Amino acid sequence: MEAKAQFGFPYCETFQTTSTQANTVFGGNAVLVDGVLRLTNNQNNQVGYVYIDVPFPSAYGIKAEFEYFSYGGSGQFLADGLSIFLFDAATQNFSPGGFGGSLGYAQRNEEPGLTNAYLGIGFDEFGNFGNRAEGKNGGFQGVVDELVPDAIVVRGPGNGFSGYPFIVGRKTMASGTEKDGFNPGAQFPISSGGAGTFRVTDPNQPGYRKVFLELQPDPDGVGYFLTLRMQVTTEPNQPRMVTIFDRPYDFPAPKELKIGFAASTGGFTNFHEIRNLIVEVSADDFLVDPIGVDFSDVASCEGQENQYYITDEEVVLPNIDSQIRCLQFFESLEDIQDNNADRCNQGKCIEENQVLVLPQGTLRAGELGAYTFFPNPGTRDQQVEVYYTITDNYGKTSSGNKITLNIQESPAPVRILASDVENPLEESYNLCPGESVQFISEGDEVYERYEWYRNGQLLENEAGAEIQITEPGMYEIWAYNRKN
Repeated sequence: MEAKAQFGFPYCETFQTTSTQANTVFGGNAVLVDGVLRLTNNQNNQVGYVYIDVPFPSAYGIKAEFEYFSYGGSGQFLADGLSIFLFDAATQNFSPGGFGGSLGYAQRNEEPGLTNAYLGIGFDEFGNFGNRAEGKNGGFQGVVDELVPDAIVVRGPGNGFSGYPFIVGRKTMASGTEKDGFNPGAQFPISSGGAGTFRVTDPNQPGYRKVFLELQPDPDGVGYFLTLRMQVTTEPNQPRMVTIFDRPYDFPAPKELKIGFAASTGGFTNFHEIRNLIVEVSADDFLVDPIGVDFSDVASCEGQENQYYITDEEVVLPNIDSQIRCLQFFESLEDIQDNNADRCNQGKCIEENQVLVLPQGTLRAGELGAYTFFPNPGTRDQQVEVYYTITDNYGKTSSGNKITLNIQESPAPVRILASDVENPLEESYNLCPGESVQFISEGDEVYERYEWYRNGQLLENEAGAEIQITEPGMYEIWAYNRKN
């Protein structure tokens, strides 16, 4: 069994190494380079996007933070900008939205919007994300096709050519009206600079930008309470936090969401990059750790792989839509470390904890609650005690429980006999159309249950020692004795 790809919280990706986690999907011009995820170069008509192929449960809200770098463009203007988006995790065939001023989220003329979109936030340099141009749905008050540069805009759910409505916007370099701008002392540009400027990674240097997005579940209705803050630096050694939005987002969320980023250039350009992405649950105080149970006298056969499965029903998963994300194994309770102080290790399914090599054999975690134990030859009649934890899809982990494995002698294989034929132990039998043959399982012990397989597939309704064969294939039987 191979470990399942990650799902659920927390998700941490720095984008500062030569590769990303397996569930990062790249598209267009997006590439890892120089310790960042670069969505576009400072070249004309670039498009780039990335989404994290990890479903996040929506019941308790979402928090996300990341740094972005927008710089180095050429020409009179900087363009176009970048976006962060959320979409329905059940989407089978993902496609980004229109690029250019639609920033990979909204529709654009004959280009459909992002598939099954839930939320899009554009960091708009050139000014087309907050207007109605190119077929977009709504914009800043009194604006049709006019540019609204240096703006942060929220657009709502949509699919294809329908939806993606303008919800709210903020002009970061204008006083504006109706609370859609900033006082002069609070203003800042979306980009840190044009031609000849460089990536600003030091929070104390002008041009630094970091985004904090939180969607808190609305206790009085549907959707979330949306908060968007940014850490910006416009004066040396004076980083400051700015609240961009603090308002309801009244749209019902899908059961699970996925997150992504997009950016584009057009006739004017800019580098657009991100790094240090963290996605975690918002309402963490409402979550409770799973509770495991002790499993005693678990039978295992010496010298072969034994498969087991801890179901969601056997343990306590107290959170809404909670499920087992992974198992981790330890030799003792003392080996189980409390990682709650580290956001990125909390709730992480650590690879080295999913394989436990013991003198008596090897345990391996599989998908969800599955695991295997392979007792080494010569370990018959020994007893093995190990400890396990459950981590759920919110990143909550149980305190640890015991599994006691009893190693038994592997029983002798059963035989398959064929009735009404002259040679009952042949390896193959030829039947004419309409004929059948009865297979009978025979062994040297008392068996409590049977599993028949045809071509490796379990025959669900065949649970006895006999089976009537009418279809061709390779047949196999597993017989379980009283020791399982």
